[in-house]
Amino acid sequence: MLFSSANSINIGRLFPQVVYYVWMWLSLLKQNSIGPKETFNVVVPTGNFGNILAAWIAKQIGTPIGELICASNENKVLADFFKTGTYDINRDFHLTEAPSMDILISSNFERFLYFMTGSKETVAADMQALKDTGIYSLSKEAMEKVTGEMKGGWASPKAMEEAMTNVYDKYDYLMDPHTAVAYAVYDEMKRKGEALGVDAQSAITGIQITSESETAGLGANCENDEFKARFKGIKAPESTSEEMYNKNETTDTQVQALSGATVTSRAITRAVKGILFYDASGKEAGQYE
Repeated sequence: MLFSSANSINIGRLFPQVVYYVWMWLSLLKQNSIGPKETFNVVVPTGNFGNILAAWIAKQIGTPIGELICASNENKVLADFFKTGTYDINRDFHLTEAPSMDILISSNFERFLYFMTGSKETVAADMQALKDTGIYSLSKEAMEKVTGEMKGGWASPKAMEEAMTNVYDKYDYLMDPHTAVAYAVYDEMKRKGEALGVDAQSAITGIQITSESETAGLGANCENDEFKARFKGIKAPESTSEEMYNKNETTDTQVQALSGATVTSRAITRAVKGILFYDASGKEAGQYE
């Protein structure tokens, strides 16, 4: 009898994982959880970047994945990279309850960088810099492409434990620590209204409306891709003052309202504006209301 194995660095490991994401989509369709033209978000607890890279490849071949979110634990080198554009392993290493995520050098990330930069020479130079100094940074152009493809977040041990407790209490299901990290990251993003993509220049790459309770009619069209596309490219204002936040001269006038449903349009644009102000100033949007 012959045995073989493929660790998370082996490209052969990625192929069945790609199939998994296609199967996931087909299963959601079969269960009527999503419609044939709908997308679904994917949050992956990430260490060596193999699983989420497979999800990205699945998206490239046509699987209708919406947001791709890379979830990290305390070893949040990837989460910091998605925020700053700098990959820096010069930090403390934490042993956690999610050991598959206790990684500072994510081997498969090198592959993703090649797709983002299109240059093996650039990636080779970055990997050499990582080896020599423990740090490298991507160009502005490369980071714009990266943030258009996926985003990152991280969860503390406390947030992970709370996620496990909350899900167990609500659904009688015990999540493993890795899944709990992913759950906590996405739950926090939804709480802040961050199902919205913002690139390194604070320009919107896309929005995702996580829920709406609009009565049937024009207002429900806020879920349409055509309306959501109107936000793409809008940037955070240079001023982050309360007066500027409450003016109608930023997001509100740059997004055409839904005909006959201006209340819905204004609610969404105000929420988007709040996130842009949060991104630009670090101040909770709720403080402006």
